[in-house]
Amino acid sequence: MTDARLSRYIVNHDHANHAEDIADKEMMIKLKEGVLKDPTKGTKRVYNEVAKDEMRNSNDVSETVAKIPTYKRVARTMQRQKSKLLPPEPTSLELINLTGDWLETNNKEQFLAINDGTTDRIVVYATKEFAIRMAKADILFCDGTFKSVPKLFKQLYTFHAKYDKQMIPLVYCLLPSKSAATYMRLLNLLRDWISSFGFTLSPKEIMVDYEQAMITTIRRVFPNTRVRGCLFHYTQCIYRHVQSCGLSVEYLHSIGNDESNNVEADFKKVVRRFLALPFLPLTELEDAHTEIMEDIDLNDQRVSAFSDYHLDNWFKDGSTYPRELWNQYRNFCDRTNNGVEGWHSAFNKAVGKSHPRLYQFIDIIKDQQLEFELVSRQVDNGESTVTLRRKYITLNDRIKNLTAILDWICRC
Repeated sequence: MTDARLSRYIVNHDHANHAEDIADKEMMIKLKEGVLKDPTKGTKRVYNEVAKDEMRNSNDVSETVAKIPTYKRVARTMQRQKSKLLPPEPTSLELINLTGDWLETNNKEQFLAINDGTTDRIVVYATKEFAIRMAKADILFCDGTFKSVPKLFKQLYTFHAKYDKQMIPLVYCLLPSKSAATYMRLLNLLRDWISSFGFTLSPKEIMVDYEQAMITTIRRVFPNTRVRGCLFHYTQCIYRHVQSCGLSVEYLHSIGNDESNNVEADFKKVVRRFLALPFLPLTELEDAHTEIMEDIDLNDQRVSAFSDYHLDNWFKDGSTYPRELWNQYRNFCDRTNNGVEGWHSAFNKAVGKSHPRLYQFIDIIKDQQLEFELVSRQVDNGESTVTLRRKYITLNDRIKNLTAILDWICRC
């Protein structure tokens, strides 16, 4: 390559990079202006509106799309710009002042549902439409998270309902603690708030993780509601205790060694039989447990400790988690809270950091409300928003078939 050709290449290359830099800067200016123009809009909404305007006014959509940076790339910059416009962060719960835009959704509907207390303040965000959906839902799914909650609060507790396989967050609750007294206040406040719309909150079933304070409170406030534990959390507790008893090596080493008669293979079978207990009728659990215990090597102190843990916490009368709570017999729809866990994971990513500022947090749940309001109405219109993976359909069919066989055996 001659010096002249090399010079031309460098100039052209620099011009290309320079043009890209200018396009990036111009796009960032437009995004920042969008944030400044209406601080009540979420940053994702501003990004979508600016991107659509760019495409609408373009003569070459493909070229324009290539020049638009991804939301992930610009989100932090937009959020920093927006944070400059937010009110000062309150330093205590009693100093929180929610007025104006912090009362409404992005569509100017009432969003602040409950603002109760001072030093023990409970703040709940939800719309009237989702309050009614909550009242009409047969099954509610609930869970708390501590990572993405604003620093003045202890946890974010959310209630969800399922629509055509899509888990929809209905209510966002900022709580000052995770005590039974706080949960009691929350559930009574929610019940009174929903009754103000002429509806009664009395779900047939509520699925929870195994937090004892919430389980006890639900049973007191909603005595006719079945409280069902999450199957995934049950299996997680069992696996964790395998580890705490020092048996994880034996269990993992035994995977794939079913044909052998060694201690590890026997222990693996024992654990898997404990994991299968939720699928049996309550009337068959005693006999099944007796059969498992007959095969346990109680001479091994670790195995004996594991057996005692399951008996004391999950099986005997008066155990921490009674059988009715974790039993999943003939439950062919929703055996886990994984949909809620998945939402929490996505929500934490949307927040982007632990313990965000209060007003940043409210902005984000306003975006969430807008997104899931659209999803819920799409479902109402008969549009499927989620496709269940084939392996889960096959697994559920297998459970149905095995349950039918078990029912036939029990009748004989």
